[in-house]
Amino acid sequence: MLTNIKPKVEYLLRMYPRLRDDDWLLIGMVYHTYYDIGYDKGFLEVMKNHEELDLPSFETIRRTRQKVQEENPSLESSKAKKKERQMAFNDFLEFARS
Repeated sequence: MLTNIKPKVEYLLRMYPRLRDDDWLLIGMVYHTYYDIGYDKGFLEVMKNHEELDLPSFETIRRTRQKVQEENPSLESSKAKKKERQMAFNDFLEFARS
């Protein structure tokens, strides 16, 4: 299933940058967009019938997002980018002080 979900996750990360920062929103969009899980279905109903609905697990979607972001730095989480920039700035300050 991982090979089937990867292009879907990558597409959603490209189209909706906000999903890069929130796995729960990403999971919801994957289910809604590709598995016809509408807003009319309750959470409990979806969870009880996940096998019949052939849904990927939350963890599969999360791991796929992580892998896609590793392979495509342009799709990284904005939080990760901020942390990376802050670390680089701190390194620069440390270098400048020495």
